[in-house]
Amino acid sequence: MILKHNWGGFIMNIKTTRFGEIEINDDKIIEFEQGIPGFDEEKQFVIIPYDEKSPFLFMQSVKQEDLAFLIINPFLIFADYEFEIDDASIEDLTVKQSEDLLIYTIITMNEGDIKKMTTNLVAPIVINKENNKAKQVVLEKSKYNTKHKVFE
Repeated sequence: MILKHNWGGFIMNIKTTRFGEIEINDDKIIEFEQGIPGFDEEKQFVIIPYDEKSPFLFMQSVKQEDLAFLIINPFLIFADYEFEIDDASIEDLTVKQSEDLLIYTIITMNEGDIKKMTTNLVAPIVINKENNKAKQVVLEKSKYNTKHKVFE
């Protein structure tokens, strides 16, 4: 990892399997203090758009070049999606107002068939855009499941 100084902070070069070597500003790194379930050691990620016109994004690990999650803003697909964030998560993320939050869900490609693509509405990724703290929140007693079809 190469660091270069700029006036707003540092620029880092990270290696990725999908995008090759890319430059990112350190202020774009989102921090999962507790990691992500199943990837507890991975704490730093950066969000990279799939392309300019796509609603899909990649949440790319800063350290592991071959670890990236395909994510989406679930409200673009499920207009009635709603959930309550527990007080502990609000405290962990130091949230001051709900407008500071970005919500994403992880996409799963099933058998490489886009029509079978699903998203996990039970465990959204919640990011406080004011401080880049992030957490995958597992919803208790949720009416959702881990495999909601993206395309009906």
